[in-house]
Amino acid sequence: ALDIKNAGYQVVGRYLTGTANGKRKFITFEEIKNIESAGLRVFPIYQDGGYKAEYFQNLRQGIVDAHTAITAAKRIGVPDGTTIYFAVDFDCYDYQMKSFIVPYFKKLNLVFDSETNNKKYKVGIYAPRYICSYISKKGLAEYSFVADMSSGYSCNLGYPIPKNWAFDQFFEFNVNNGGQFPSSPSFDLDKAGYSGRDKGITTFDKVPYMSPDQLAEKNSNIILDIQRDQYVYNVFEPLGYLDKVYNSSLTYKKEFLLDTILLNGLTIKITAEVSGTLTTNFDSTPITIDLNNEGELTASCEAEIEGMIAGMEIKDFENIDIINSTINDLKDVAKSVTSGQIGVKVNLNGTYPKLTFVITTDDIFPDSATVDQEITVEISFEIIPNPTPDVDYKLDSKTLTNLAISAAVVIGLIAFLSNPGTAPLATEYLMALGVVA
Repeated sequence: ALDIKNAGYQVVGRYLTGTANGKRKFITFEEIKNIESAGLRVFPIYQDGGYKAEYFQNLRQGIVDAHTAITAAKRIGVPDGTTIYFAVDFDCYDYQMKSFIVPYFKKLNLVFDSETNNKKYKVGIYAPRYICSYISKKGLAEYSFVADMSSGYSCNLGYPIPKNWAFDQFFEFNVNNGGQFPSSPSFDLDKAGYSGRDKGITTFDKVPYMSPDQLAEKNSNIILDIQRDQYVYNVFEPLGYLDKVYNSSLTYKKEFLLDTILLNGLTIKITAEVSGTLTTNFDSTPITIDLNNEGELTASCEAEIEGMIAGMEIKDFENIDIINSTINDLKDVAKSVTSGQIGVKVNLNGTYPKLTFVITTDDIFPDSATVDQEITVEISFEIIPNPTPDVDYKLDSKTLTNLAISAAVVIGLIAFLSNPGTAPLATEYLMALGVVA
């Protein structure tokens, strides 16, 4: 560390986990002490793979890596707000980037934006130039660590360095053979340019000491967090809300906004809430998810879902296509989550009627006899009349009629789903709002 510092280097990149060529490559507490004493700074790298496209084809990989990196960083005292660089270390082509790398970084960000990341670590990227630029422009990476040493990679050829570059790796040499400083034993050093955007870690947080062997053997209990998040994402992805969850930041036990859709005279507010408990609060008998050996819905389960869909379709009201679309995607959700129950509940007691789809399970590890973990995901559609301020609905009979009919259909539908005898409440609801006399 002192030799590196005396040779003029300022910041060193070090791995949070893993091995290379059978040797441990992760940073240790002894090394942290030496680095701090020498006056060097550190930027953390996560790479337990990423050398081939196949690594990123695993749809769970981003969630696994995010949880593993965050846990490892906390374990050694990486301070709040530090950027962790995730590696794309192969000659990646454009179609591979869009098909696999973008989803991988979206999954990383979903975890980093959740309450799991209470130290507010940020996602960085190590990759060729074009990959760094593309991922960063999509808002999926704070800074870039550029793999410029891989000069033959297609995504380096002819591309400018990304605007958010923090480190630029361009040359590898052996410190003894180069005669730059007399460290023993000799080692290879990857030289990188430094922009100053990421200044690195100067002081690590004080955390309980672990020996190198303890760090190597530490099997943090992150599997529950990984599986919990995966279940949640398996709900949102088939419904097309994964990007919405990313933009809203996933939180637990707190309702968060997915989307707001403005229609003619109506606003549909779409929200979600996730909790770590099982719910039995349904307005009708829930459907138990059942898959066959091929991972497809059994005929009876599919028939039940189709029966629920048939009972809830609204063929004559195009303004609520988003609700119909969600209903029609429930079979894909069932296949995606593989276990649990799907049901519906309706709330007419609040200011506005709310229709909620509920996906819940008492076991996110259906194949394990020793681990049980509950979870519930709720996706709600709140129907809100939205009169235009510059229109007098009591005088504009045509607009009034259209609004009243539309709102009455929606509210009447929800009332009917909750209790077929309450459909007349729709008219009373509109009267209370002053929309109809």
